[in-house]
Amino acid sequence: MAAPTVTQLRKGWKADWVNHVQPFEVNPSSTKLVAAVKSEGFNGVALVNARTGEVVEQVDASASGEAFQAGGQANEDFAVWKEYRTPNSLDDYVVKAWDRRRHKVSQIGESRQAAGGVTYPSTWQTPVLADGRAAWVEGTDGEGGGDLVVVDLATGKRHVIPGVAHPGRLSAFDSTLIWTESHARGAPTRLHAIDIGTREPVELPQGLKGLRGAGFLVTNGKAAAWVRTDDVGVSLMVLPSMDAKPVEVKAFTDNGFSPPFSITPRLVTASISSGGILFLDLESGRFAIQDDASYAVVAGSTLMVLPFTTAKSEHPPPLPYAQISQNDAIKILPESK
Repeated sequence: MAAPTVTQLRKGWKADWVNHVQPFEVNPSSTKLVAAVKSEGFNGVALVNARTGEVVEQVDASASGEAFQAGGQANEDFAVWKEYRTPNSLDDYVVKAWDRRRHKVSQIGESRQAAGGVTYPSTWQTPVLADGRAAWVEGTDGEGGGDLVVVDLATGKRHVIPGVAHPGRLSAFDSTLIWTESHARGAPTRLHAIDIGTREPVELPQGLKGLRGAGFLVTNGKAAAWVRTDDVGVSLMVLPSMDAKPVEVKAFTDNGFSPPFSITPRLVTASISSGGILFLDLESGRFAIQDDASYAVVAGSTLMVLPFTTAKSEHPPPLPYAQISQNDAIKILPESK
Protein backbone atom coordinates (compact mmCIF):
# COMPACT_ATOMS: atom_id res chain seq x y z
CA MET A 1 0.00 0.00 0.00
CA ALA A 2 1.33 3.44 -0.85
CA ALA A 3 2.09 5.92 1.89
CA PRO A 4 -0.76 8.41 2.31
CA THR A 5 1.24 11.30 0.87
CA VAL A 6 1.07 12.37 -2.75
CA THR A 7 2.71 15.75 -3.24
CA GLN A 8 1.16 16.30 -6.65
CA LEU A 9 -2.31 15.94 -5.13
CA ARG A 10 -1.73 18.09 -2.08
CA LYS A 11 -0.43 20.95 -4.19
CA GLY A 12 -3.89 21.12 -5.72
CA TRP A 13 -5.76 21.27 -2.41
CA LYS A 14 -6.42 24.81 -1.25
CA ALA A 15 -7.43 25.96 2.23
CA ASP A 16 -11.07 26.28 1.24
CA TRP A 17 -13.48 26.67 -1.63
CA VAL A 18 -16.33 29.15 -1.90
CA ASN A 19 -19.00 26.57 -2.79
CA HIS A 20 -19.90 22.98 -2.03
CA VAL A 21 -19.19 21.29 -5.37
CA GLN A 22 -19.64 17.74 -6.62
CA PRO A 23 -18.36 17.44 -10.20
CA PHE A 24 -20.17 15.01 -12.48
CA GLU A 25 -18.45 11.65 -12.85
CA VAL A 26 -17.29 12.43 -16.39
CA ASN A 27 -16.49 15.88 -17.76
CA PRO A 28 -14.91 16.67 -21.14
CA SER A 29 -13.01 19.75 -19.94
CA SER A 30 -10.19 20.12 -17.42
CA THR A 31 -10.97 23.82 -16.84
CA LYS A 32 -14.77 24.06 -16.58
CA LEU A 33 -16.81 21.32 -14.93
CA VAL A 34 -20.51 20.50 -14.93
CA ALA A 35 -21.27 19.95 -11.26
CA ALA A 36 -23.86 19.94 -8.50
CA VAL A 37 -23.39 23.13 -6.48
CA LYS A 38 -24.68 24.21 -3.08
CA SER A 39 -23.92 27.78 -2.05
CA GLU A 40 -25.48 30.81 -0.40
CA GLY A 41 -26.52 32.23 -3.75
CA PHE A 42 -27.32 29.16 -5.84
CA ASN A 43 -28.27 25.49 -5.45
CA GLY A 44 -28.41 23.42 -8.60
CA VAL A 45 -26.39 22.26 -11.59
CA ALA A 46 -23.79 24.73 -12.80
CA LEU A 47 -20.63 25.09 -14.81
CA VAL A 48 -17.78 25.75 -12.36
CA ASN A 49 -14.13 26.71 -12.44
CA ALA A 50 -12.09 23.51 -11.98
CA ARG A 51 -9.50 25.21 -9.78
CA THR A 52 -11.68 27.28 -7.46
CA GLY A 53 -15.19 25.81 -7.59
CA GLU A 54 -16.63 29.21 -8.44
CA VAL A 55 -19.77 29.22 -10.58
CA VAL A 56 -19.10 30.22 -14.19
CA GLU A 57 -22.63 29.60 -15.49
CA GLN A 58 -25.85 28.63 -13.73
CA VAL A 59 -27.44 25.76 -15.68
CA ASP A 60 -30.47 24.62 -13.68
CA ALA A 61 -31.62 25.84 -10.28
CA SER A 62 -32.92 23.20 -7.90
CA ALA A 63 -36.34 23.24 -6.30
CA SER A 64 -34.99 21.20 -3.37
CA GLY A 65 -33.22 24.07 -1.61
CA GLU A 66 -30.38 23.09 0.71
CA ALA A 67 -31.26 19.39 0.34
CA PHE A 68 -30.21 19.46 -3.33
CA GLN A 69 -28.10 16.56 -4.56
CA ALA A 70 -27.43 15.35 -8.09
CA GLY A 71 -24.96 13.33 -10.12
CA GLY A 72 -24.39 12.67 -13.79
CA GLN A 73 -22.09 12.74 -16.80
CA ALA A 74 -21.23 15.41 -19.35
CA ASN A 75 -19.62 15.69 -22.77
CA GLU A 76 -19.13 18.61 -25.15
CA ASP A 77 -22.74 18.46 -26.39
CA PHE A 78 -24.85 17.31 -23.46
CA ALA A 79 -25.00 16.74 -19.73
CA VAL A 80 -27.41 14.29 -18.07
CA TRP A 81 -28.08 13.81 -14.38
CA LYS A 82 -30.36 12.48 -11.70
CA GLU A 83 -31.65 15.12 -9.31
CA TYR A 84 -32.79 13.52 -6.07
CA ARG A 85 -36.05 14.86 -4.64
CA THR A 86 -35.92 13.30 -1.17
CA PRO A 87 -33.04 14.06 1.23
CA ASN A 88 -30.79 11.06 1.97
CA SER A 89 -32.56 8.86 -0.60
CA LEU A 90 -31.42 7.79 -4.06
CA ASP A 91 -34.78 6.24 -4.97
CA ASP A 92 -36.84 9.38 -5.60
CA TYR A 93 -35.43 11.37 -8.52
CA VAL A 94 -35.96 13.13 -11.82
CA VAL A 95 -33.64 12.74 -14.81
CA LYS A 96 -32.63 15.92 -16.61
CA ALA A 97 -30.62 16.72 -19.72
CA TRP A 98 -28.81 19.91 -20.71
CA ASP A 99 -28.37 20.56 -24.42
CA ARG A 100 -25.21 22.65 -24.24
CA ARG A 101 -25.45 24.02 -27.78
CA ARG A 102 -29.12 25.02 -27.52
CA HIS A 103 -28.79 26.15 -23.89
CA LYS A 104 -31.86 24.11 -22.96
CA VAL A 105 -32.62 21.93 -19.93
CA SER A 106 -35.34 19.26 -20.14
CA GLN A 107 -36.73 16.63 -17.81
CA ILE A 108 -36.43 13.28 -19.58
CA GLY A 109 -37.36 10.76 -16.88
CA GLU A 110 -38.20 10.12 -13.24
CA SER A 111 -38.57 7.39 -10.65
CA ARG A 112 -41.74 5.29 -10.59
CA GLN A 113 -44.24 4.87 -7.78
CA ALA A 114 -46.60 2.14 -6.65
CA ALA A 115 -50.32 2.84 -6.39
CA GLY A 116 -49.89 3.71 -2.72
CA GLY A 117 -47.29 6.37 -3.48
CA VAL A 118 -44.23 4.35 -2.44
CA THR A 119 -41.26 4.98 -4.74
CA TYR A 120 -39.76 1.89 -6.33
CA PRO A 121 -35.99 1.55 -5.81
CA SER A 122 -33.80 1.92 -8.90
CA THR A 123 -30.20 1.04 -9.59
CA TRP A 124 -28.05 3.48 -7.61
CA GLN A 125 -26.24 4.90 -10.61
CA THR A 126 -26.24 8.18 -12.48
CA PRO A 127 -27.29 8.18 -16.16
CA VAL A 128 -24.59 7.31 -18.70
CA LEU A 129 -23.87 9.12 -21.97
CA ALA A 130 -22.98 7.47 -25.26
CA ASP A 131 -23.27 8.50 -28.91
CA GLY A 132 -25.73 11.33 -28.30
CA ARG A 133 -27.96 9.23 -26.06
CA ALA A 134 -28.55 8.88 -22.34
CA ALA A 135 -29.37 5.63 -20.56
CA TRP A 136 -30.48 4.72 -17.05
CA VAL A 137 -32.64 2.22 -15.16
CA GLU A 138 -36.06 3.07 -13.73
CA GLY A 139 -37.23 0.60 -11.07
CA THR A 140 -40.69 -0.81 -11.71
CA ASP A 141 -41.28 -2.96 -8.62
CA GLY A 142 -39.82 -3.73 -5.23
CA GLU A 143 -38.11 -6.95 -6.34
CA GLY A 144 -35.36 -5.61 -8.58
CA GLY A 145 -37.44 -5.24 -11.73
CA GLY A 146 -36.88 -2.22 -13.93
CA ASP A 147 -36.95 -0.61 -17.35
CA LEU A 148 -33.74 0.11 -19.23
CA VAL A 149 -34.42 3.53 -20.74
CA VAL A 150 -32.57 5.13 -23.65
CA VAL A 151 -33.29 8.70 -24.76
CA ASP A 152 -32.07 10.32 -27.97
CA LEU A 153 -30.90 13.66 -26.60
CA ALA A 154 -31.19 15.49 -29.94
CA THR A 155 -34.88 14.62 -30.38
CA GLY A 156 -35.98 13.78 -26.83
CA LYS A 157 -37.43 10.48 -28.04
CA ARG A 158 -37.60 7.88 -25.29
CA HIS A 159 -37.21 4.13 -25.72
CA VAL A 160 -37.60 1.26 -23.26
CA ILE A 161 -35.39 -1.67 -24.28
CA PRO A 162 -37.65 -4.73 -24.70
CA GLY A 163 -36.96 -8.03 -23.02
CA VAL A 164 -35.01 -6.52 -20.11
CA ALA A 165 -36.49 -7.52 -16.74
CA HIS A 166 -33.93 -6.99 -13.96
CA PRO A 167 -31.29 -4.57 -15.27
CA GLY A 168 -28.46 -3.45 -13.04
CA ARG A 169 -25.55 -1.09 -13.53
CA LEU A 170 -24.66 0.29 -16.95
CA SER A 171 -21.40 0.90 -18.77
CA ALA A 172 -20.85 2.47 -22.17
CA PHE A 173 -18.11 3.07 -24.72
CA ASP A 174 -18.41 4.43 -28.26
CA SER A 175 -21.94 3.36 -29.29
CA THR A 176 -22.07 0.20 -27.14
CA LEU A 177 -24.22 0.07 -24.01
CA ILE A 178 -23.56 -2.80 -21.59
CA TRP A 179 -25.66 -3.72 -18.57
CA THR A 180 -25.68 -6.35 -15.89
CA GLU A 181 -28.84 -8.39 -15.45
CA SER A 182 -29.99 -11.25 -13.26
CA HIS A 183 -32.92 -13.52 -14.11
CA ALA A 184 -34.23 -13.08 -10.54
CA ARG A 185 -33.43 -11.02 -7.49
CA GLY A 186 -30.19 -12.23 -5.93
CA ALA A 187 -29.17 -14.41 -8.88
CA PRO A 188 -25.67 -13.97 -10.38
CA THR A 189 -25.60 -11.28 -13.05
CA ARG A 190 -24.77 -11.71 -16.71
CA LEU A 191 -23.69 -9.03 -19.18
CA HIS A 192 -25.73 -7.91 -22.17
CA ALA A 193 -24.96 -5.32 -24.85
CA ILE A 194 -26.76 -3.27 -27.50
CA ASP A 195 -25.86 -0.57 -29.96
CA ILE A 196 -27.33 2.43 -28.17
CA GLY A 197 -28.33 4.09 -31.47
CA THR A 198 -30.10 1.17 -33.12
CA ARG A 199 -30.97 -0.56 -29.81
CA GLU A 200 -30.10 -3.87 -31.45
CA PRO A 201 -28.07 -6.56 -29.64
CA VAL A 202 -24.32 -6.57 -30.29
CA GLU A 203 -21.54 -8.90 -29.24
CA LEU A 204 -19.78 -8.21 -25.99
CA PRO A 205 -16.06 -7.48 -26.16
CA GLN A 206 -14.20 -10.80 -26.22
CA GLY A 207 -12.85 -10.64 -22.67
CA LEU A 208 -16.28 -9.98 -21.17
CA LYS A 209 -18.13 -12.89 -22.75
CA GLY A 210 -19.32 -15.34 -20.13
CA LEU A 211 -18.52 -13.02 -17.21
CA ARG A 212 -20.84 -13.66 -14.26
CA GLY A 213 -21.47 -11.74 -11.07
CA ALA A 214 -19.72 -8.50 -12.06
CA GLY A 215 -20.57 -5.36 -10.14
CA PHE A 216 -19.58 -1.75 -10.90
CA LEU A 217 -18.28 -2.74 -14.34
CA VAL A 218 -16.45 -0.06 -16.32
CA THR A 219 -14.93 -0.65 -19.75
CA ASN A 220 -13.53 1.33 -22.65
CA GLY A 221 -13.87 -1.60 -25.05
CA LYS A 222 -10.18 -2.49 -24.76
CA ALA A 223 -9.88 -3.07 -20.99
CA ALA A 224 -12.30 -3.44 -18.10
CA ALA A 225 -12.56 -3.38 -14.32
CA TRP A 226 -15.28 -4.63 -12.01
CA VAL A 227 -16.05 -5.72 -8.45
CA ARG A 228 -16.40 -9.39 -7.62
CA THR A 229 -18.20 -10.43 -4.45
CA ASP A 230 -18.01 -13.97 -3.05
CA ASP A 231 -18.20 -15.79 0.28
CA VAL A 232 -14.70 -14.59 1.23
CA GLY A 233 -15.04 -10.89 0.53
CA VAL A 234 -14.91 -8.24 -2.16
CA SER A 235 -12.26 -7.97 -4.88
CA LEU A 236 -11.37 -5.45 -7.55
CA MET A 237 -10.84 -7.34 -10.82
CA VAL A 238 -9.12 -5.93 -13.87
CA LEU A 239 -8.96 -7.14 -17.45
CA PRO A 240 -5.88 -5.35 -18.88
CA SER A 241 -6.88 -6.24 -22.45
CA MET A 242 -9.64 -8.25 -24.08
CA ASP A 243 -7.30 -11.14 -24.87
CA ALA A 244 -5.93 -11.31 -21.30
CA LYS A 245 -7.17 -13.14 -18.23
CA PRO A 246 -8.81 -11.27 -15.34
CA VAL A 247 -6.44 -10.23 -12.56
CA GLU A 248 -7.39 -9.77 -8.92
CA VAL A 249 -5.92 -6.41 -7.92
CA LYS A 250 -7.08 -5.94 -4.34
CA ALA A 251 -9.32 -7.98 -2.04
CA PHE A 252 -11.09 -6.96 1.17
CA THR A 253 -12.70 -9.21 3.76
CA ASP A 254 -14.09 -6.34 5.87
CA ASN A 255 -14.38 -3.47 3.40
CA GLY A 256 -15.39 -2.87 -0.20
CA PHE A 257 -15.58 -0.53 -3.15
CA SER A 258 -18.12 2.10 -4.05
CA PRO A 259 -18.78 4.37 -7.03
CA PRO A 260 -17.56 6.37 -8.77
CA PHE A 261 -15.37 4.04 -10.81
CA SER A 262 -13.55 5.29 -13.87
CA ILE A 263 -11.48 3.85 -16.69
CA THR A 264 -9.42 5.72 -19.26
CA PRO A 265 -7.08 4.28 -21.91
CA ARG A 266 -4.38 3.96 -19.24
CA LEU A 267 -5.83 4.36 -15.76
CA VAL A 268 -8.46 2.81 -13.46
CA THR A 269 -9.63 4.61 -10.32
CA ALA A 270 -11.80 2.88 -7.73
CA SER A 271 -13.17 4.43 -4.53
CA ILE A 272 -12.82 2.40 -1.34
CA SER A 273 -15.92 2.37 0.84
CA SER A 274 -14.21 3.36 4.10
CA GLY A 275 -12.10 6.05 2.42
CA GLY A 276 -9.22 6.12 -0.02
CA ILE A 277 -8.81 5.60 -3.75
CA LEU A 278 -7.09 2.83 -5.64
CA PHE A 279 -5.19 4.00 -8.73
CA LEU A 280 -4.11 1.33 -11.24
CA ASP A 281 -1.99 1.62 -14.37
CA LEU A 282 -3.46 -0.73 -16.97
CA GLU A 283 -0.21 -0.93 -18.92
CA SER A 284 2.11 -2.01 -16.11
CA GLY A 285 -0.35 -3.40 -13.58
CA ARG A 286 1.10 -1.13 -10.87
CA PHE A 287 -1.36 0.19 -8.33
CA ALA A 288 -1.47 2.22 -5.13
CA ILE A 289 -4.07 3.18 -2.55
CA GLN A 290 -4.16 6.87 -1.70
CA ASP A 291 -5.51 6.93 1.87
CA ASP A 292 -6.01 10.68 2.20
CA ALA A 293 -8.30 10.94 -0.84
CA SER A 294 -12.02 10.22 -0.99
CA TYR A 295 -12.91 9.76 -4.66
CA ALA A 296 -11.84 10.88 -8.12
CA VAL A 297 -13.73 11.86 -11.26
CA VAL A 298 -12.51 12.35 -14.82
CA ALA A 299 -12.15 15.90 -16.16
CA GLY A 300 -10.68 15.88 -19.65
CA SER A 301 -7.10 14.64 -19.38
CA THR A 302 -7.08 15.20 -15.62
CA LEU A 303 -8.62 13.81 -12.45
CA MET A 304 -10.49 15.87 -9.86
CA VAL A 305 -9.67 14.28 -6.49
CA LEU A 306 -11.50 14.99 -3.25
CA PRO A 307 -9.63 14.71 0.07
CA PHE A 308 -10.79 12.23 2.71
CA THR A 309 -11.93 13.69 6.01
CA THR A 310 -13.46 12.23 9.16
CA ALA A 311 -14.57 15.62 10.47
CA LYS A 312 -18.27 15.73 11.31
CA SER A 313 -20.23 18.95 11.37
CA GLU A 314 -23.82 20.04 10.90
CA HIS A 315 -22.59 22.61 8.38
CA PRO A 316 -19.27 21.32 7.00
CA PRO A 317 -17.14 23.78 5.03
CA PRO A 318 -16.74 23.25 1.27
CA LEU A 319 -13.95 20.78 0.57
CA PRO A 320 -11.31 21.65 -2.03
CA TYR A 321 -10.40 19.36 -4.91
CA ALA A 322 -6.97 18.55 -6.21
CA GLN A 323 -6.49 18.47 -9.95
CA ILE A 324 -3.88 16.07 -11.28
CA SER A 325 -3.11 14.92 -14.80
CA GLN A 326 -3.69 11.25 -15.49
CA ASN A 327 -0.05 10.95 -16.57
CA ASP A 328 1.11 12.32 -13.22
CA ALA A 329 -1.19 9.92 -11.41
CA ILE A 330 0.57 7.05 -13.16
CA LYS A 331 4.04 8.47 -12.41
CA ILE A 332 3.44 8.49 -8.64
CA LEU A 333 2.61 4.78 -8.51
CA PRO A 334 5.23 2.50 -6.97
CA GLU A 335 7.65 0.73 -9.26
CA SER A 336 6.26 -2.70 -8.39
CA LYS A 337 2.96 -4.06 -7.09
